[in-house]
Amino acid sequence: MQFSTVSLGLESPEVVARFAGHYLAAGAKRVTVFHDGPLPEGWPAPREGLEIIACDDAFWAAQGGRPEALEERQAAVYAVGLARCPSPWMLAADLDEFVFGETSVAAFLAAVPEACEAVRIPVAEAVWGPGDDPGEPWGSSYFRLPWRSGRLWRLGGRLVYGDVARFMRAGLLGHVDGKQFIRTGRAYSRIGNINTRRDGVVVTRTARELGPGCQGLYLGHFDAIGFERWSTKWRLRQARLAVNMSAAREAQMAMILAALDAGEPEARRVFRRFFGISRAQHALLAALGCCFRRRLFD
Repeated sequence: MQFSTVSLGLESPEVVARFAGHYLAAGAKRVTVFHDGPLPEGWPAPREGLEIIACDDAFWAAQGGRPEALEERQAAVYAVGLARCPSPWMLAADLDEFVFGETSVAAFLAAVPEACEAVRIPVAEAVWGPGDDPGEPWGSSYFRLPWRSGRLWRLGGRLVYGDVARFMRAGLLGHVDGKQFIRTGRAYSRIGNINTRRDGVVVTRTARELGPGCQGLYLGHFDAIGFERWSTKWRLRQARLAVNMSAAREAQMAMILAALDAGEPEARRVFRRFFGISRAQHALLAALGCCFRRRLFD
């Protein structure tokens, strides 16, 4: 079962190339990246299967104007992407999100019931653990999963993470809901980051609720590709209005920006606290079924 991807972002050519290479190798027919602004000079020519669209003034004029909020711009480009998608399925994902697992994307999508119009796969957050070099971009080889029990997280989160737990939701620093594949050739009212709606009704289902045949895939979220990119990302995010940011994410942003303002040593300390896990933490998380090791990139 074929799929294509659609993303909106402000990433470097190197990150875009890695994203495209991953998905084309996974069987994507086309990777479409909407660059959130005019395309800078010096960008390399797209490779086969990769399409880059500049969201410049002309692009937004054709869409009726540029939305101020990031989530609204994402919804707009997802709608454009869906209308021109060459595959039966479209994955709406950010450029730091990489689908992987014990099954292929094609096999996963083939198992989705025909009545299901959009399916969301669970997120796994990339972190640096024992044996990893925290200074190496893309060098993280551990993934942590959301804690399934809210009560257990409330009781044990601080025991595992200390005061960093206050910035987390269910054990993750980024989003906990995953991202979705959407069937093409159908009309929807809105395609969001997490859910697709028709006339106000959510049509997205989770892979978990579809049963055992639709298990085995994760959305690997590299919320921190490396220290330099993490620093740049949060400076950019400060300037890119997000209207649905959780309270935990807002508190996290405030701490990160304060650390960046305090200088690189403090920023690196916060980075390690957020995205590094010790042997003891790994052992506890693995026992809870909330952590596993898998190196995606060499």
